[in-house]
Amino acid sequence: MGGTGGVIRDHLGSWIVGFSCKVKVVNTHHAELLALLHGLNLAQKININHVLVETDSQVNAPTDGRINNKAYNEGG
Repeated sequence: MGGTGGVIRDHLGSWIVGFSCKVKVVNTHHAELLALLHGLNLAQKININHVLVETDSQVNAPTDGRINNKAYNEGG
């Protein structure tokens, strides 16, 4: 069991809505991805169609455009 959350802001950085929830996760990578999924679903639900995603996760945001996850790259 873990927790996750996020914030949706407008183009000026003003807060629109925030969320937090308990989730069943296997690791922090999983929690980060669930937060991203929940945030994108929430944005869609409130009719926000253009988004810029920011995260503090080093694993989920490779800067070179490639997937940087050993388990993924090794097929499991």
